[in-house]
Formats: sequence, C-alpha cells, structure tokens
Amino acid sequence: MPRSNAPSARPSPLRNCSIGSSVRKPPPARNAASPIALEKRNCRGDGRSTPSPSTVSQGSARHKSTASPGWTSCVEPTDNVLFIGKPGTGKTGLAIGLLREACLNGYRGRFYNAQVLLDELYASLADRTTTRLLAQMSRMRPLVIDELGYLTLKPEQANAFFRLMDQRYNRVSTIITTNLDLPDWYDLFDKKTLVDALLDRLQHHCVTIRIDGPSLRSPEPPTTLATPSRRATKANPPITVTS
Repeated sequence: MPRSNAPSARPSPLRNCSIGSSVRKPPPARNAASPIALEKRNCRGDGRSTPSPSTVSQGSARHKSTASPGWTSCVEPTDNVLFIGKPGTGKTGLAIGLLREACLNGYRGRFYNAQVLLDELYASLADRTTTRLLAQMSRMRPLVIDELGYLTLKPEQANAFFRLMDQRYNRVSTIITTNLDLPDWYDLFDKKTLVDALLDRLQHHCVTIRIDGPSLRSPEPPTTLATPSRRATKANPPITVTS
C-alpha cells in the first residue's frame, strides 16, 4: 500500500489537556485580596491592632463608611480628615474605620499615636535618619495621627512634624484626631508662623468633623425597674461635618 504524503498530525499546543477530554479549567486562584489578607498586609500600627468591625458607634447612632473604587464615598485619596472633639467621643474609632476602608481598597496606611510619632521623629535626629523616616511616612495612604492634644513638644519635634505635613501636602491623605480646637494649636506648637503654615496646608482639601457629646467611657448608672437606663435616655450627640 502506498505511503501517504500527508503530514502527520501535530500534538495540540494546549496545556492541561487529556486524551478525549476538553481543556481542564485552571485551579481557582488564591483569594489574595480577601479583607483579612489586605488588613494584615496593608494596615500597620505602632503596637495597636486595628479592630475588625467597620462601623463604630457614638451613643446609639452608627457611622459606617462605604467603600468605593477611589477610597470611600465621601473622602478622596488626597483629602485630609480632622476629627475634633472631647475625650471619649469616638474620634479614634472613626479614624480607624476610615483607615480600614482605605486598606480594603488597596491602599497602604498606618496608624500612629501622636506622641509615638513625635518621639520617633525626634530620635531620628540623633542618628541622622530623619530624611529616610519622613520619606517612609510620606508614602502612607492614609496616615492616622491619633490624640494630637495636650503634649509637651520640643522645638525640634514641632519642626519635624511640619516637615512631615509639608511633604504629604496635596499628595496623600492625613487623618488627625485631637481634643484641641484649631486656635489652641498655637499654644501646642508655641510658634505662630509654623502653625499658620501648618493649618494652611492641613485645611486645604480637608474634611473637618466636630463631635460634641458625653464621653462613651462614662460609667452607666445602675438600672432599676422604675428608672430607665441612662443609655436609653441619653440623646445622640450632634456631629458637625465641614469641608
């Protein structure tokens, strides 16, 4: 019988194939973008863990930030957020909630206590690593600075803090919680020209939230059958948002 001149069939270049069956589906990819993975990878702190709930409460009201492709539905990635209120009104919880939403949307943020941040900046002056430390902090999106209040600051700390805010200005978001109103910052930093320049940068594209109400840490009175509990009768504190 004559030999056929037709070329022999070449094996299929497809991978993951088996004889007499269709192409196998690739195994499902690992869920690397799960909320837990993102939170552990992107949210770093100075020893304080980020709570898992995305809602925090003040009185009986709940404040929930809704995620969006940019960052949140009301805050842009370059907007600053300033929480001003008395101690115990939920400022830290709200700031952590925004930080968590940013991390879940793929941003890399960090939480700092204000005193710890200022101490790190001051310590970096001794070993000449201030420039490198400021560069690292300037890349955090967002950077949460908690409890910027009644602190004792050295002039070097105030200058380093202004350098940090200047490098972050109009580039990345900074979230600050404080129990001092803005006019009281002049006494905190004890340098009028520095505070003028600092507030000018901080308040540009800034969302200011003022919280007025009783402390959530105040003890509850004993509940009796005749008298309703304090939690049931306490009115929700007003929250004012300005931008």
